[in-house]
Amino acid sequence: MARVLITGSTDGIGLATAEALIEDGHRAAVHARTTTRLAAVEHLTDRGAESITGDLANLDEVASLVEQANRLGCFDAVIHNAGTMSGPVLPVNVTAPYVMTARWQAYRS
Repeated sequence: MARVLITGSTDGIGLATAEALIEDGHRAAVHARTTTRLAAVEHLTDRGAESITGDLANLDEVASLVEQANRLGCFDAVIHNAGTMSGPVLPVNVTAPYVMTARWQAYRS
């Protein structure tokens, strides 16, 4: 089974994707903007999902997200689901996924 990291997985399609992956027997790591938002995925972490936290609008927190993910180990796939339609659109929707992918150390080829 695959091991997948999903950003923006506390609600909407990210949450639904994490739920579906776990239901199908895959291993998922979920992402929340803050530790407070992790409560929205507690039902998944209770079932073995791992979690990382950080605000994608903040480049220092993006670096922290990469460090957290690298500590978790290798992933078969990353779903860059997090995004915004208002506020810091460019940092969240473009810069963060690019920086995360560029700085990743733990991946499977």
